[in-house]
Amino acid sequence: MSIAPSPAGVGRSRLGISIGRPVGNAVKRNRIKRLLREAFRALRNGWPATYDVVVLVRPHDAMPLTSYRKSLANLKSRCLTKLHRRNATSPSEG
Repeated sequence: MSIAPSPAGVGRSRLGISIGRPVGNAVKRNRIKRLLREAFRALRNGWPATYDVVVLVRPHDAMPLTSYRKSLANLKSRCLTKLHRRNATSPSEG
């Protein structure tokens, strides 16, 4: 997963999904994308407002929606921790 600042003018966090053929046939890939989008919608309010999130999907069997929510929540907390660390170590502008 990758997280980066959104371009100016975008007022909310956005999700990008990268999912290739090794994950499965089109039906399986589309199901996983739908579940990831729904899980992201449920967690959208917890993301910083001006960030884009890109998820790289690795081959796996489709899971229930609750599992995707837990996975995204875990990834969200890891990314936010990284962002806070990065902002704390960067020199402040004055």
